[in-house]
Amino acid sequence: MTKTLPSQLGPNSNIGPIEAALPDWVPEIAITYLNHTTLGIPIRQIAREKGCHASTVLRQVRKLEALRDDPLVDTALESVERDFLSKPNPEPDTMKTTKSENRTRTEAKRILRRLCENGTYLLVAIIWTKRLCSKTPAHRPPKK
Repeated sequence: MTKTLPSQLGPNSNIGPIEAALPDWVPEIAITYLNHTTLGIPIRQIAREKGCHASTVLRQVRKLEALRDDPLVDTALESVERDFLSKPNPEPDTMKTTKSENRTRTEAKRILRRLCENGTYLLVAIIWTKRLCSKTPAHRPPKK
């Protein structure tokens, strides 16, 4: 996929500013997604400015939306939005995070990565204060 350069876009383009604000390592599909979701540019306008069909842009947006189910992709997109496209004065409520919330987010990412592996399961009970993430050895089946 070739990357559309801001110089290739028209003078009234809305895509150029977001692309100029992002580093080179951000994929074009992410730029398309952020143009639509962050800036609210209609899919047809993005397609016109990129010189492709609207269904192509829609597929790109839907593909990245599906990838956002992965916490790592979601975190990467959020950090790109925050670091390169954020407003100068964020809301005070979003800045308040406690140590326990940060630890929960970190642990959740680690555990979700582990649960994606074959043979991994999560044990939860109402009476337990902690949960257990365990993996069945490959050479023997789990016991019930």
